[in-house]
Amino acid sequence: MEFSRRQNKTDMDEAAAAPELRADAPAPFHTSGKAIIVFSDGTGNSSGKLFKTNVFRLYQALDLGLDPAGQRTQIAYYDNGVGTSSVKLIAILGGIFGFGLRRNLLHLYRFICRNYNDGDKIYAFGFSRGAFTVRLLASLVCEQGIVPYEDERELNYNSADALYRFLDKNRPDIFTGWWQLCRGLRLLVRKGWRMLVRRPMNVPSTARPGIEFLGVWDTVAAYGGPISEITRGIDKYVWPLTMTDYELNPKVRTARHALALDDERDSFWPLLWDEVNEDRRANAPDADDAMRLHFRTRLKQVWFSGMHSDVGGGYPDESLSYVSLVWMMDEIGDRLRFVADEARRIRQFANPFGPMHDSRQGLGVYYRYQPRKISALLHRSVDDVLQFANTSILRDPTIGEKRHRPQGLLLSCKVHESVLERIGNGTDNYAPIVLPRDFDVVRAAGPTGPVEAQSGAPAISLDQAIANLRSPGVAQARAERQENAWDDVWRRRAGYFAVLGLSMLLIAAPLYMHRFAIKPDTDARWVVDTLFAWIGNFVPGFASPWYGAFRELYPLFLVVGLLILLIQFFMTAQSHKLSDRLRIAWWEAFQGQGGTPQPTRLRSIRNSRIYQRALQCLKWQIMPFLFGVGILALFLYIPAIIWSQVSLSFRERSDQLCASTSTLPAPLQGAHYIQQVSADQKCWPSGISVTRDHRYRVTIKPLGRNGPGWQDGSHPVPLQGQSSFDFPLQIQPLMVAGTPFRRVYPARWLEPLVEVRMMPQAKKGEDARARITIERMASLVPAKNVPAPFYAGEFTAPMDGELMLFLNDAVLPVGSSDFFYNGSDISRNAGTARICIEDTDTHFTQRTAGCGIDNWVPD
Repeated sequence: MEFSRRQNKTDMDEAAAAPELRADAPAPFHTSGKAIIVFSDGTGNSSGKLFKTNVFRLYQALDLGLDPAGQRTQIAYYDNGVGTSSVKLIAILGGIFGFGLRRNLLHLYRFICRNYNDGDKIYAFGFSRGAFTVRLLASLVCEQGIVPYEDERELNYNSADALYRFLDKNRPDIFTGWWQLCRGLRLLVRKGWRMLVRRPMNVPSTARPGIEFLGVWDTVAAYGGPISEITRGIDKYVWPLTMTDYELNPKVRTARHALALDDERDSFWPLLWDEVNEDRRANAPDADDAMRLHFRTRLKQVWFSGMHSDVGGGYPDESLSYVSLVWMMDEIGDRLRFVADEARRIRQFANPFGPMHDSRQGLGVYYRYQPRKISALLHRSVDDVLQFANTSILRDPTIGEKRHRPQGLLLSCKVHESVLERIGNGTDNYAPIVLPRDFDVVRAAGPTGPVEAQSGAPAISLDQAIANLRSPGVAQARAERQENAWDDVWRRRAGYFAVLGLSMLLIAAPLYMHRFAIKPDTDARWVVDTLFAWIGNFVPGFASPWYGAFRELYPLFLVVGLLILLIQFFMTAQSHKLSDRLRIAWWEAFQGQGGTPQPTRLRSIRNSRIYQRALQCLKWQIMPFLFGVGILALFLYIPAIIWSQVSLSFRERSDQLCASTSTLPAPLQGAHYIQQVSADQKCWPSGISVTRDHRYRVTIKPLGRNGPGWQDGSHPVPLQGQSSFDFPLQIQPLMVAGTPFRRVYPARWLEPLVEVRMMPQAKKGEDARARITIERMASLVPAKNVPAPFYAGEFTAPMDGELMLFLNDAVLPVGSSDFFYNGSDISRNAGTARICIEDTDTHFTQRTAGCGIDNWVPD
């Protein structure tokens, strides 16, 4: 209620009977018709960062002081982007995968609900994932409205309910039953919790305002990592991650989208508003002239020079990003008030010739290289004879098949005039390859200077250059030359995949280094070992596996590293060659010149129907299917692992795997022999007890004709066991998948392990919870993964108790516990051995004689 509508405070009786004001009532000094402005920044961007984005600059430029007479009150809320948490792990997850976006969305929504009253106008601005956030926010406000509340706790509940209803329409394209089951279970839990806290689910609000102005910079996907096929697989088969709706809500009065022309990262592909739907609304049979004009002008999506952050801001040298900010402020017009000095400073800093950065610099080189080919974003109704021949790979084949999840497509390409100024003046040989044959030029508010078409040529006006570019013959010639230049892009992409493959070869080196370890015939004069030992002092622990691999395979590392450098040099040369070809094409087009070249042979291959369709199927269907189904399998695999390990902790403590003897085992005296054990047994009782803190040696010598070790199925295994990657390649995936089901999963397959069980009389009392302890032995022979005539290992007894031994193998969470020991001909174990156990603390002078092992030398 308004302040003027409150009860008369001089009438005490009426005041006593008046209802208590709700928390969502207007504030006492509320002025009708205020402007509510919210800002959501990009990934890793915040008010505390040294280099600001356009979102924060616009927020900082707002006039939020005392209201001039007759002017709207302006209140604003700025929200830091995802990946800015003070907790580093959360910040990393937010920066890579977008975690935290839902929280940011609710913060903005609650601010609007807390402050909105009839007559207010809402404005929203965002960059990158923040642009994704405010686009969802706009649809959320328009569809779910302003939720009522009595206190902050109810606001939190009701806003969460509104968001839940809003996102309910978003669903995966395939396996929707899985999604519906999860959503249904989640809703039951949600309703149950609300009943416990006595907070019923709220109903949709009837107050559903529109959005006066929605301005965003380069919207990208909110969730997912650097591999777009994984994100697409999750979105398609598991859980919806992409934009809920690419159609601009009818209640949004004005929307502006500034887009980066030159970003080259495939995972940063822009998410556009659907201009096809806007055209459909403008040409609706029942639309009058005012409605047609509204839907034809309310949305503008304009391309600017630069990478993602060159347009949205965030780089140290930021002058280029001010160009799109000036354009956005011009589009806002007099809807909002800005501090005059700040607005003037922004316009002075705008420089269309400012430095352009490389978004794939440093480790960013591992982002997949893919320039934004705008013709792939155009609707099929646009007359461009080249677009369908060469963009199938970049086009989702399901676009238009499902109306509940449309994709944003353009009806025309609008380019800011600063792009042409930068090309024509040639300050850095800038020449974009991504523009289609036909495009519209969006003129700036201020005057423009002449364009220097090429060195030694007379300057021409920008108007003349635009007229030349629009000439059908010139436009077609430039488009053909650009399409030939995409051969260099293809070569750079080939180089990228080569670098990625070689890098994966190095990353996986710890898995295969023992197979190819180099054993040079060296002596004390070989200084490399000394150098490696010195470097090892500075290697952090987490990097030790790769350092060990480098030490074992340093020639391979050096060769692969040299190949990566050579490929990088090749890619740089291709980049320079590409710039030169494009610059000439653009300058000749500015002058109205240029003949149509013949298609190259590589272009004919790239644009062939077979090539395009095959890679389109791989990119949009096969790889997402593999990732999506694989992730769905993980939802079954991970609970099975947890169930297996939890059940093993109980089964090990019972008598299902190793059974205690009925009588007290005798203490070890001298050397104790177990005459014969078999690999298909799940436990080897020793019949002796061990003493706490005593050190024992276990020696295993194979018997029979099974060779120097065990057998897992038909595959030989050394006595000390072996890792999953030591098995033949054809069964390695199966062994890796079974690793978490092993009785002791960090230990190797069929590795001899010791178990100390508490004696029967010690099972009661406060130490009953520690009935068994399983230990790995420190291997003495052999030290490496090579066959040997026997195995020797030592361990220190953690407590007094009965000693058991067993080979480490998988145990199913249900069914027989010895299935992988002797239950299947394919996987059953084989091999027999003799075991000797001795107490080295008591018999240290009889190191090996006690067990009768000849020719044993400690490693």
